Amino acid sequence: MDGASENPGNLPGVRAGEGEEEEEDVSHLNEGVTLKYSENVEDLLAYLKSHPMFMTKEPTVEDIDNNPLLQGIQALKYDQDNPLEYSEELKEEGNDLFKKKKYREAIVSYSEAIKQVESLPELDHPSKDFLAVLYTNRAAAQYYLGNRRSAMLDATNALKHKPDHLKALQRLCLCFFELEYYEDCIKTCTVALAVSKDGIKIKSWKDDAGKKLKLKQRNERKEQLKQQKIKNVQTAIQSRGVKVKTKWPDESFAPVPSLDTALGVLSWPVTFFYPEYLECDFIESFEESCSFYEQLLMMFDTKAPWDTNDSHTIDNLIVYYEDFTETPPKPVPLERPKIPLKDALTKQQVVDDYHLSYFVLPKNNSKLNELFSSNFSKFKLKFKEKLHSK
Repeated sequence: MDGASENPGNLPGVRAGEGEEEEEDVSHLNEGVTLKYSENVEDLLAYLKSHPMFMTKEPTVEDIDNNPLLQGIQALKYDQDNPLEYSEELKEEGNDLFKKKKYREAIVSYSEAIKQVESLPELDHPSKDFLAVLYTNRAAAQYYLGNRRSAMLDATNALKHKPDHLKALQRLCLCFFELEYYEDCIKTCTVALAVSKDGIKIKSWKDDAGKKLKLKQRNERKEQLKQQKIKNVQTAIQSRGVKVKTKWPDESFAPVPSLDTALGVLSWPVTFFYPEYLECDFIESFEESCSFYEQLLMMFDTKAPWDTNDSHTIDNLIVYYEDFTETPPKPVPLERPKIPLKDALTKQQVVDDYHLSYFVLPKNNSKLNELFSSNFSKFKLKFKEKLHSK
């Protein structure tokens, strides 16, 4: 049989019974590219560069995730009849990428290898050991990327398949230590020491974890005491019918109230502002049982160096608080100078901060008092500017 008049398999481009070739219409194969890129040369070039056939550099994990063609090639690459053989190749590929510090790409290879092995109907002992190696290798790649939790989970999975896998135990020790799981680190180090022939490094990790654990527990106890102290102060303030608008501040940067639990007495940090001179005094601890008169008497027992008008004498002072129940807040004079701080706060109801502020003016200067009341916000702004300039 010469075959000149037949077309075995109905090959395209040749009519059955004829020996002449007919040109095949293949325009449909390029239809998507033609329609999409025919009007934009730059987009066409970009498309060609992203095509596997024209790529000039090794694609990254992100390239594969965003390119269906690369995903298809990846799938074909791993679609083999013997999962164990190909998982071994993938492991070697991952190891090579790991040595080149291409940790993300190495994770892709290890992950696919794990997938291949876990697809087996049953896992025998060697397969479990192999899975432990793969998970441990992926844990190392995750670790070097800074993904401590992912590395911890991979090391844990490795130990599920091989509980005495030393490298997995070591990796888990490191992850526990750096994540500040010191108790878990100590327990894991103990297991690793039972497996390791040379446990000097593991023992040092265990000792360091023990020291860190003691320090952490001490700091936790201190923080618990601190939080209880804050709660006690806040509860005492609320019981006096006072609302504070702001949250409890960082005590490293701001003064806060204190509570004498034995006597049940609150003390507040207070700043007295003197609008006549734009001066101020800070009182670190103003006991609530103490009156404004008593506090100011201690302060003005001798003449203030800035009081050039001799206006700030104990019997010539009037104290204003800021009424935050009003919008905008306005200054209100205390009716009696000998009123205790506790009673004044009950009258105020709302304070802006855990650091209290009061304004002190001379009684005999009615013009200044009127100006202060009508231009309260401007006075506050001037004080703010002066304090910030210091």
